[in-house]
Amino acid sequence: MGGGGNDEPLRPTYNLLSAPWVRYGKKYTGQTAWWAEPNFKDVTVDKKQNRLEYFRFKEEDPYWYDPPVKDGTSIPGALGKDTKYNRNDAIKGDTPIPLKEWQEKLYKGSTQYKEIAKKWDISPEHPGIPINPGYEPNWANRSPWSQGHTTRIGWKLGLWGPRFFDKPLNEDPITKGLAVCKYAAFLMVPITVSDLVAYQGLGYKDWTLRLFLARYARNCALPFAAGFAWGVTMCTASNIRNKDDVYNHLFGSFAVGAVVTAALDNFPKGSWAAVCTLVLGVGWHYARILEHGLQGRKLIHASSIHYGPTAAHDWLQGPESEKPRKWW
Repeated sequence: MGGGGNDEPLRPTYNLLSAPWVRYGKKYTGQTAWWAEPNFKDVTVDKKQNRLEYFRFKEEDPYWYDPPVKDGTSIPGALGKDTKYNRNDAIKGDTPIPLKEWQEKLYKGSTQYKEIAKKWDISPEHPGIPINPGYEPNWANRSPWSQGHTTRIGWKLGLWGPRFFDKPLNEDPITKGLAVCKYAAFLMVPITVSDLVAYQGLGYKDWTLRLFLARYARNCALPFAAGFAWGVTMCTASNIRNKDDVYNHLFGSFAVGAVVTAALDNFPKGSWAAVCTLVLGVGWHYARILEHGLQGRKLIHASSIHYGPTAAHDWLQGPESEKPRKWW
């Protein structure tokens, strides 16, 4: 499965399992969905994505018996995409685009903005209209410049410092290394707290800011070095190979193992660090190439959730003939 073309950013890919009748080492050039009936087109696989269930014939494929609406026409879907077949675009996730640019795109593509813009001229200095791109519960009605995250806290932390996926994986290695250091800095705060309490045996009354910062700086040295090496190596490998696949994690995990081994002068610990990084990295990559990606699928309004939308309401009400006519 190929990556991005000349006119599009590099995308995460995977190696599709070859047909069992093809000899090892030979390139398969037949039907992509070789497991299905002849001339079957698997839309998900054609989009360079993976799914946990593969369909054998068109009657099993929801794209055939319930085709998606045309992109840009869906009302409850962010950016006008069908909520059943697309990832939740209200969350940025690993989309390779700067956060501000993504929020601007989400803002201008929201139904709320479009309806107001039809009737009013919005000045450039306007602070922004609260939007709800995916028609989620009321808590999602918020400023366009806080969109793109699953929580209100996440967007504030995301605005500080470098971000890993402001560009594709094969671009800007230094920024990606610094972004991993930023994430490690947030993670090391609770780890340092547990270190002082559990391992140093200090009560809260014995704490001082100087003690905490000294321990924090000591604990952060190795994670910062390993994280920076991982980010830079992953990006460099992706740039040289021009691919965003699991093999980049081999190089990244090797870099982590080398840093840990050199810092601790302990080859077994370095090896374990490399293995753990590789396993987690491969799992993270395959989560990215799933049909609904890291963002997940939006809860469609035909589903029954705890807010009780249409399907739950109809089921609780029952058939028309069974509805009570008197309440006394």
